[in-house]
Amino acid sequence: MMGLILLLSLSVTIITWYIKSQRLLKGFDNMLAFSYSNDGFVAYARNASLMLDRDYWYLKNALKVDITIGSDLYEISIPKGYLTDGASVPRILWSICPKWDKSHKAVILHDYLCEYRIVTINGKPTQISREEADRLFLFALKYEGLTKLKYSLMHGAVRAQATVKGSRFIEISKVKLQLEDEIRLELKDTCYK
Repeated sequence: MMGLILLLSLSVTIITWYIKSQRLLKGFDNMLAFSYSNDGFVAYARNASLMLDRDYWYLKNALKVDITIGSDLYEISIPKGYLTDGASVPRILWSICPKWDKSHKAVILHDYLCEYRIVTINGKPTQISREEADRLFLFALKYEGLTKLKYSLMHGAVRAQATVKGSRFIEISKVKLQLEDEIRLELKDTCYK
């Protein structure tokens, strides 16, 4: 009986977020451009994974994301060496939504926005809300060419997590920041390009 209630609750949540994501995508029609500077390839970060007690990957090259929505140009620069844990998907769901697939650049973008909370809008650094980070994630997922069902589920999952955790951002640990700096040094890149 408890399993049936949980399944029903999950189904209602998924349908609700699917409907909400479709409403949010009305803003996607105003999006004139979306581009990435590179492929966003990552490599497994063994030492960081051991130190941070979960699997992490590092960005092999800097990733620049430009999004034009209406008259606003959003610029996000994610430095080489940035550590990401990929899509936070329970292992049981990896056949439906793998940790790494064609949505990986959107996942890296979302992780970065949730940690650093800053984008450049029309040349001005601007702090964004968790809801705005999730909206940009949805736009990126749609841009990546995912099916409506998949991008709605992924967006719904991050919104549900934000609802449960109170829409607060992820706090970056000092250890993670130090590990990112060490990776950049190993990559012979002391600047954040």
